[in-house]
Amino acid sequence: MPYEDDDARRAARERLQTRMERRGATSSSASRQTSHQVQRSRNEALRERSSSRPAKPAQTDRKSGQAASGGTRQVEIGPLSFELPASVPPIVIPLAAAIIVIILVFALIIPSCSRIAGGTESSAASPAATGASSGESGATAQASQPESISDLVISAMTKAKSDVQNARSVNSLNTQESHEAALTELLGDETSAKLLARCRSSADALWIAAHPSAFAIDGVEVQYKVLKLAADEPSAIDYVRNFPTSYPQESVNEDKSLAMSTSSPSSGVPDTSIPHFYQWDRRWGYTTYSGAAFGLTGCGPTSMAMVYQGLTGKTDKNPYDMGKFADEGGYMSEYEGTVGTFFTETAEQLGLECEELYPDVESLKSALDHDKVVIINLAPGYFTATGHYVVATGLAKDGKAIINDPYSVERSSQTWDLDLLTSQAYVMYGYEKAR
Repeated sequence: MPYEDDDARRAARERLQTRMERRGATSSSASRQTSHQVQRSRNEALRERSSSRPAKPAQTDRKSGQAASGGTRQVEIGPLSFELPASVPPIVIPLAAAIIVIILVFALIIPSCSRIAGGTESSAASPAATGASSGESGATAQASQPESISDLVISAMTKAKSDVQNARSVNSLNTQESHEAALTELLGDETSAKLLARCRSSADALWIAAHPSAFAIDGVEVQYKVLKLAADEPSAIDYVRNFPTSYPQESVNEDKSLAMSTSSPSSGVPDTSIPHFYQWDRRWGYTTYSGAAFGLTGCGPTSMAMVYQGLTGKTDKNPYDMGKFADEGGYMSEYEGTVGTFFTETAEQLGLECEELYPDVESLKSALDHDKVVIINLAPGYFTATGHYVVATGLAKDGKAIINDPYSVERSSQTWDLDLLTSQAYVMYGYEKAR
């Protein structure tokens, strides 16, 4: 019985082992199947996720803006274009640009230095060292050699500079022509030509001619007179140049540095005891008289101031003071200057004796021969367009009259025929010191 039991147990163990092996094989197969299924599910999920994700844009080069293809990027630097592998770092691009610039600089410098050195060697070579054949071959090589980069650059720069200069010349010419046209329209051909001629030697005259509108402070008529003064009188250009910023002036300027000469200009004209004042003297020329600038309308008071100071020796009344004296006495006419009666009716108050003279040669000559000083009231004509006062101070050796013109240095620098002066006169006033 014991043996049977052992056999039975062995058989049972074998059956159990067989059964266990079958279960293990089934479990391993199922495990492997399950692992394959899980992997397959993961792959499908990844594919679905990839298909639902937006397409990645093509790699684009930052400088050129063009898509890189085949693992390269296209780069443009100026006129140059080339491809670099996509793996090349971006820092290589500016380095490459710097290298190209250095190469170009050397390309410009080296040929120039070579030409200079070659020219020096050529000039130092002896005539015997150069034969006809070598000269011909050199000429042929020079003719066939293209221009270097430096030659092209120099040529382009020269042409550009020439174009700029030509453009400036055209603009300058157009501007000059427009100024000349404006002046001609305002002043007329003769006066505008005189003013433009002053521009050749005076920067102030050039400024005046370029800014005619700056003098239209009191209207077109005053503008014309101020510009005409600059054209007629070179000595008055300084006065005219400062007119836009100095007029009107409240009272006389005591700055003696502004004073014009008080003696007669010397150009062969004898000097006299009568001081010479100018109505456009910057000390008083910007004050107002007769509705406009004293420098344009103050010929009457300026003439009387010359006579007064010259004959009495007093200096208490300059042209400005004499203008105030005329205005306060009612002898100033608005926009018409000084009334003629001022010269006769105020003489006694000024310590003078006055005689009204007929405007002819004999009367003028007689008065000057007797050391009288004569104020001449000139009518429109040779000397003036509207009326003017001048002072005849004496006779020159040639018998002509010496005059102090308060408006003109030019006319004061020459002597004048008595016939011309008297033919242009309304009336004359002869003065001497009161006894």
